[in-house]
Amino acid sequence: MLKWNIWILAICSFLSTTVYTQNIKKINELKYQIQIENNVNKKADQLIELSELLEGFNYTESINYAYEGLTLSKSLHYNQGKIAAYYQISNVERLEGNYDKAIESIQLANEINEAYGDQKGLALSNIYMGYIYVDLEEYESARVYFQYALDIGVKIKSNLIQSKSNAGFGLINKRQKKYYLAQQYYLLSIESIRNTIQYEEIGDVYSGLASLQSLTGNNDDAIDNFQIALKNYEKIDDISKQAEVCFELGQLYQKNNQSEDAIIFMKNSLGLAQEAGLEDLIKKGYQTIANTYEKNEQYQEAYEYLKYYSAIKDTKEISELESQLELEMKNKELAILTKEKDFHKKESDNQKLYIIISVIVLIIIFCLSIFLLISLRQRDKINNQLILAKDHANLSKQEKEDFFAYTSHEIRTPLNAVVGMANLLSQTDLNKSQRKYLKTIIGSAQNILFLVNDVLDISKIEKGGVEFEQIEFSLHQIIDQIIDSLEFKKFEKKVKLIQNIAPNVPPVLIGDPIRFNQILLNLADNALKFTKEGSVSINVIVSDKIDNKVRIHFSVEDTGVGIQQEKLDSIFNSYQQEHASITRQYGGTGLGLAISKLLVENMGGEIKVKSEIGIGTNFYFSLWIPTSDITDLEQLQNKQSNETEKLSNISILVVDDNQLNREVFCDLVEDKKNHVALTLAENGQKAIEALTLQDFDIILMDIQMPVMNGYEATKVIRSNPDFSPKKRNTPIIAMTAHVLDGVAEKCLNAGMNDSISKPININALNQKIRSVLNLVNANTQSNSEPQEKSNTESLINLDNLKSISRNKPEKLKKYIDMFLKNIPIDLENLISSKNHQDWVSVKSYAHKIKGNLGYMGVTSIQKEILYLEQLDIEEIDESEINITTTVIEKEIMLILVELKELKI
Repeated sequence: MLKWNIWILAICSFLSTTVYTQNIKKINELKYQIQIENNVNKKADQLIELSELLEGFNYTESINYAYEGLTLSKSLHYNQGKIAAYYQISNVERLEGNYDKAIESIQLANEINEAYGDQKGLALSNIYMGYIYVDLEEYESARVYFQYALDIGVKIKSNLIQSKSNAGFGLINKRQKKYYLAQQYYLLSIESIRNTIQYEEIGDVYSGLASLQSLTGNNDDAIDNFQIALKNYEKIDDISKQAEVCFELGQLYQKNNQSEDAIIFMKNSLGLAQEAGLEDLIKKGYQTIANTYEKNEQYQEAYEYLKYYSAIKDTKEISELESQLELEMKNKELAILTKEKDFHKKESDNQKLYIIISVIVLIIIFCLSIFLLISLRQRDKINNQLILAKDHANLSKQEKEDFFAYTSHEIRTPLNAVVGMANLLSQTDLNKSQRKYLKTIIGSAQNILFLVNDVLDISKIEKGGVEFEQIEFSLHQIIDQIIDSLEFKKFEKKVKLIQNIAPNVPPVLIGDPIRFNQILLNLADNALKFTKEGSVSINVIVSDKIDNKVRIHFSVEDTGVGIQQEKLDSIFNSYQQEHASITRQYGGTGLGLAISKLLVENMGGEIKVKSEIGIGTNFYFSLWIPTSDITDLEQLQNKQSNETEKLSNISILVVDDNQLNREVFCDLVEDKKNHVALTLAENGQKAIEALTLQDFDIILMDIQMPVMNGYEATKVIRSNPDFSPKKRNTPIIAMTAHVLDGVAEKCLNAGMNDSISKPININALNQKIRSVLNLVNANTQSNSEPQEKSNTESLINLDNLKSISRNKPEKLKKYIDMFLKNIPIDLENLISSKNHQDWVSVKSYAHKIKGNLGYMGVTSIQKEILYLEQLDIEEIDESEINITTTVIEKEIMLILVELKELKI
């Protein structure tokens, strides 16, 4: 007994010093949650999640939990759970190399998708099947599955499916070492997913492309794309993938002999890997950092990290040593027992010897355990320091963004008054000299605004926060405006501004006109700056065409001073100019080219430059751009004119703390002839007082004000029990000089309907107001057929839908039929999810229903839908949810009856 007690003590001593990884902690927490979970659907999902955490570590446990989740889902007839379970079983078997079982599970999931007509599910199943056949190196079979998925993705217009399918083709070609084709498919994948919120997929695709570029030695592009992947993983807080990407970036910087950057990313990877419990990556991190320090001749630092690596690496060896010693002792014990009768007299001596050996072993294990514990504590200390450093960096970054935001506000607020006054002055009678001076004032104001936007845009675009509009526009109009705006900058220069637009360029395209203007204006302004005589030409030509898209080649050429060859690679860097003296001599922030490059890349292109000293420079790029059904420029101009028609018969409350801004705004907007009445308030408190006295059609609310700011005022208005429902739901548009990321979202979260940046563009404001109020222009109204019920009596308002369908009865009927078909299904799913306490699905279906009701102009249950969409899952009030769901159900039934009775 004594010898066994000693061994138990030794083993317990060793185990007490073992530090569990973060994954083990998550697994144990999830196991406990499953035991106490009452929601059976959620329990099935947790079993699948537990299987995912265990995959790659413990095959038996992982597969068993997946099958438990499948069995529970089957008993509940929970199709989503069954499909997720089959996918997980397939993934576990695939990792284990059991490809037949993996294929069988995907086929079973596919049968469920087919039974319910889930096209997206079918596409995903085929994608997963394609990856299995890639592993089997049966590439032709894999191509068939990816192509089938891609066809479905195009049919149902799913960016995610198209992206995943093209990424699959990219992987096949990468495996077959067809690197050029692989890159093209990855670029197609990026084009499909770029402007969505599928951040994980965006990260995966950019990471895949970067991995390919790293393989082909294109390290700089690989670094850029890994950086984009990292930003997207940060948005979804995927720590594991952030750790892996940081490790890849560290290795690439090491290859480029950029040791400092390599160490920074390796340390970031190490901290993230520790947080995620990625043991293999932690080991590689310590070893790689040690190697990097050694290569950099920082031997002391290399020695420290090598010690930590050795401590982790030796853990397994210690365990093996322990096992060998235990086996040896058991063999000796067996030998003693078999010879007990013959050596009875020596038993006592042998037992003493055994005890001595055991004590020695115990001491060895104890010493090794202490060494391991100290090493791990040192490692944790370093990781904590890394985390603190990361937090400090994030804090500095936030402080910088806050500085930009408030600085921009302070610049834009007086600038708003300058631009407003200038516009008012331009409407008065002026002589030639006065008009010249006014033009200079407006030009200077635009230059200040351009400068502020440059500084803010570079921060926003680098974080991937820029969104691109998809509206109809004319390149001809944009280039005309650019030429006009640059005329006053020529001064005494003998420079011609030339536009060469090929006849094959469509008159109307679909895209973001503001961003195209920004790119071409930056390039042309830059060219003009460095050209004293000769010409600056903007050239546009169509180089290819597929279906309803054209590939347009843009170039901006000048006859200026040119750029040295060794400076061409860095000319697009932020704040970078060829020489420091250039900023003094020519002016500018050094951001224009950087912004143009980032915008072109975000649109799916690549900007390049050719230059010769004394001859000139040529910046050029190509982009695929959709074409419009409108083929006549005059038709587009008529449409734009209708969209910017003046407001009429409307009362507006304007809230702004700047008196000059209020007065200018009043002169610009108030129109007694068209019955546009303005009431002015100097802060949020005054706005609430004004709203108490009368109703307004819309409120224009400044954000940063004394006494009560715009956010606070909006929340009070939305929740004031003394206000009628109409007053509480008065549309509010935020007027903000803050244009950094998150401000628009913060406005919406506060209860505002939309936002517009200062200085205010009156045409843009009119459009915003019309959009929020669901107004249509007079031309559309004159052609509209009267509804059976007036909007005041009706639950629906089809004005906006008529505008979208261009007042075509067949299209209007098609949209209404789709609503009548889909909304009962969505409502049923919402109620079912509520009954099963599946709050995530409740939020999802509420969001879907909100969008559909928006098309029908339904506002009566807007508050209730918003409540379900923004449910706090941590604080659920089931009685309130039941009441809200009942109200929504009754209202939707009335809406369905009204739509069915509607004659179109």
